[in-house]
Amino acid sequence: KDASHIRDFWMYVPTDRSLNVDMEWLYGAGETGNMEVDIGYLPQMELRASGPSIPNIIVDENGNVIDGADASGEPIQFIFEEIVWRSEISFEEAANRLETTMYPFKKVSYLPFTEAFDRARMEDKLVHSILLWGALDDQSC
Repeated sequence: KDASHIRDFWMYVPTDRSLNVDMEWLYGAGETGNMEVDIGYLPQMELRASGPSIPNIIVDENGNVIDGADASGEPIQFIFEEIVWRSEISFEEAANRLETTMYPFKKVSYLPFTEAFDRARMEDKLVHSILLWGALDDQSC
């Protein structure tokens, strides 16, 4: 909760799309080498922490050291059960917040073509139409 350590970590490549990975590699030596690229699908790729991180020091909000490892090198002992969270959000809400932070265009309401004209008429606005070959948030390419 104080951001001084990581208790649990899990990061994975989403599998809800037909393409989810961009692969790039070099072949050939030096300046004459070439880059090969391909996109594809991986059913599973993830990173997981096997245990909590153990920092050498713990600091408060002002940067003051409030605890540290002793001279023998013994790690700081955390008592995780003392953490009391004031609130929580669902996985879906967390994913949505990350998406709108990483992809600001997701803050805009994108509508199906026919619905866009109904909304524009109702709000007395013009329709801005964009034709895309793929999804804007497709990081596989």
